Amino acid sequence: MKISAPKIDKQVCVTKQRKGWTKFGEYSGETSNLSTECVNKVTVCGMQALGNADTTGAAAAETLKDFVEKTLKGDKNWPTSTTASGKGPAAETNDNAEAP
Repeated sequence: MKISAPKIDKQVCVTKQRKGWTKFGEYSGETSNLSTECVNKVTVCGMQALGNADTTGAAAAETLKDFVEKTLKGDKNWPTSTTASGKGPAAETNDNAEAP
């Protein structure tokens, strides 16, 4: 996907770090992002890393381009994200359509 407004990619769907840790949420096909999981895989636009680990997740914030490439596969994760079986946090109806 090519972004026509050059700055929008750095302003939309920017993943966040968990306070006190260095890794960011990393876009994926399914969310696995509980503090007890130490995985930091996210499918919600702009989601924060919640895992208690600095060994997994993205080294830098991921953005709209990453969200589109890694998360939006066919009709998966739009308008509602997907949570991996037995993982969390649970998807909420329209969470991506309503993401900030």
